[in-house]
Amino acid sequence: MKFCPRFSAGACTVGETTTTTTTTDPGEGLASQHKLKLKPPSYDGDDPTFEDWHHKFKACMGVQRNFYSLVLPSAVQSTTRLTEAELRGAAATTQEQEEWVHLDHQLKYVLIMPTTAAAATLCRQYQHEIGLEIYRQLLLRFKTPLGTRSIGYLTKLPEATFDTNNFEESFSNWEYEIRQ
Repeated sequence: MKFCPRFSAGACTVGETTTTTTTTDPGEGLASQHKLKLKPPSYDGDDPTFEDWHHKFKACMGVQRNFYSLVLPSAVQSTTRLTEAELRGAAATTQEQEEWVHLDHQLKYVLIMPTTAAAATLCRQYQHEIGLEIYRQLLLRFKTPLGTRSIGYLTKLPEATFDTNNFEESFSNWEYEIRQ
């Protein structure tokens, strides 16, 4: 499947406009680009925690920039190695190309910084790739296949154990697992 962040957005524009101002403080311009200062969640390559990390990571990046909420699902659907040329080809204008490449470089370093253990090793193996390819490789390696996850849930649900000291939270977690 070819990478295309506009697969369901139609005429939606991905790039966000930012105003550039001349300042003497180099950090001031950077600070004005982000809406919120959120630290991305850390991940160590532990398979059971992947789904929770993935959900939080997508939310964190989507809040930072609309670009990520549109391109991360496209990266997941891609069946081939993602390249900068494909990213540039999906952009409509030269300005959008430069912005997307810049945001992809940010994604690369945002993925590298909070990862540890096996996830960090995978990021190092793909350090010369674009950020979206590193993200795709993390998903390919650590995401539990649906069939395996379903079997795991089916064996765990009948043996539900509830914490008597914190019953509401453990019951809520059990309900969430049933919905999965």
